[in-house]
Amino acid sequence: MKLFRLNKTNLNEVEQIPFKLERDIQNLVEVNTESVFNLKFIQSELSVDKYRIDTYVLMRRTTPL
Repeated sequence: MKLFRLNKTNLNEVEQIPFKLERDIQNLVEVNTESVFNLKFIQSELSVDKYRIDTYVLMRRTTPL
C-alpha cells in the first residue's frame, strides 16, 4: 500500500524502506503500541502451553464498568 505525505494541497509519495527482519517490525510495534493503538504493552515472546504469542498487549479501559 502506498503512503503519502500531505504538503499543503499536494500529496507526495513516501519512499518505502523494507525491514530486514520480522523482529525489527515487532520491536517497532511493541515500542509504539500505546501511542499508535492505545494498547498497553505487556510482554514479548510469551509462551502459553504449546502456543507462542509474539506480542501480548491489553486494552486500556476508557470507561468504568
